[in-house]
Amino acid sequence: MIPMTLAEIADAVGGRLEPADAGAVLVDGPVVSDSRQADRRSLYVARIGEFADGHDFAPNAAAAGAVATLGSRAIDGMPTVVVDDVATAFANAIITPYSRSVYLIGGDESHRRRQGDV
Repeated sequence: MIPMTLAEIADAVGGRLEPADAGAVLVDGPVVSDSRQADRRSLYVARIGEFADGHDFAPNAAAAGAVATLGSRAIDGMPTVVVDDVATAFANAIITPYSRSVYLIGGDESHRRRQGDV
């Protein structure tokens, strides 16, 4: 993942931070929804499925190195970006870092411009 702070992630997904002062926490590891795949400085996505509630596995993700959770409720002892719709926020968390560098490509080098330059 392209490094982002929790404040940037919360802004990108329309969420709120719990605790509110966790905005400076840096996420530069993978975004995962399986706590067994959590790694150093990753973002754990707590999804609620048919048979399990991902929020219950957030402590396991933290023990594996995850620095924060994206979920529908706050996790005690772990910074959380709280959202209403975890699936949509999950998609936005993955797409947002890459959408910052959109390029318009023309016929040759003279036509390449960053989106912000156009």
